[in-house]
Amino acid sequence: MKRKPLIYLAGPYTPVSQNVNHATEMLGNMRRGITACAELLAEHDIVSFCPWLDYQLFLTSVGSTITAEQIKHYSLQVLLHCDAVLTLGKYTDSSGTMAEIREANRQKIPVFNNQNNLIDWYRKQCE
Repeated sequence: MKRKPLIYLAGPYTPVSQNVNHATEMLGNMRRGITACAELLAEHDIVSFCPWLDYQLFLTSVGSTITAEQIKHYSLQVLLHCDAVLTLGKYTDSSGTMAEIREANRQKIPVFNNQNNLIDWYRKQCE
């Protein structure tokens, strides 16, 4: 089996707005990310890393001991193994997402702000 590119999905997780219920905003961010992951797989056979599924780590017996810094480190380490980044939502409002983009740029990992451009790039990589 030939290795295909792995895509890192980047966008706000925690609330960045002051005008919306924080739980509603966070769940909306999670829905956007998880939906993008599912659609890329179902519609384009593209495998991506979805940080919005990290919430499952907090459901474990040690979840309450995991810090925000550990999660950020975890995500950045996964990013280093990815071949491209796709931004979602109001990513420029998220300091965490902007840190991920800066790291991707340092590592020369292409960052796409448009899903169609990512799909075109992906197809070319798989030829």
